[in-house]
Amino acid sequence: MPIANPAQLVDAFKKSGEFDRLRRELLSEFQQGNGVDINEFKSKIESYIKNRLVSDEKLKYLPQETVQRELMLEVDRYPTVERAATDMAVFSDPTFLSNIQTIANRLLLEDRGLKPVESPMHPDSIAASSIRPTPIGTPSAHDRVEYERRASPVSATFEGRPSTVPSSNRKAGDKVVVEDGKVNAIATPLPENEVSMPTTGGENKVLNGAGGSDTA
Repeated sequence: MPIANPAQLVDAFKKSGEFDRLRRELLSEFQQGNGVDINEFKSKIESYIKNRLVSDEKLKYLPQETVQRELMLEVDRYPTVERAATDMAVFSDPTFLSNIQTIANRLLLEDRGLKPVESPMHPDSIAASSIRPTPIGTPSAHDRVEYERRASPVSATFEGRPSTVPSSNRKAGDKVVVEDGKVNAIATPLPENEVSMPTTGGENKVLNGAGGSDTA
């Protein structure tokens, strides 16, 4: 059955073995006192157990399994365990959180028959957790932006319209023809004995072989 809700994702997480591995790591962190005063924690738990054994002598005559269950219930009456777990520094470590997110992403992709994208970065790095696997056949962000730009009616109008500004490379003697609101420059070559020379006033002067000149 495909993963369709958080509960199914949790079940897949447990079946993959990642849950047991994570539990072992957290227990190791807790025993090392990562963010928790482990000696104070142990002393509180021992005091709860001793007080219960002293106050309820009938526990001495009950089966061991029953005694353990009763003592566990006694410890659960106090928020000591819950507070100690909440105070663990690992739960605020971005690397720890990113690893869980990476595992969840991998499980979702494998459930859909897709292969996770291998990151060139270290899997425990924070940056690696920000990389989201892209399903096969999904266009990139650049391709989507380019497609939307070309599909825009405004963009298509301006890209398909010829320029109405005469070219700055027009030479003297070129004719400018206006057709349907469009300006087209049609080059007309000068005779062989005439040369176009620019003047200081910005006009073009045509010199012919006879020494005469015409200003355009």
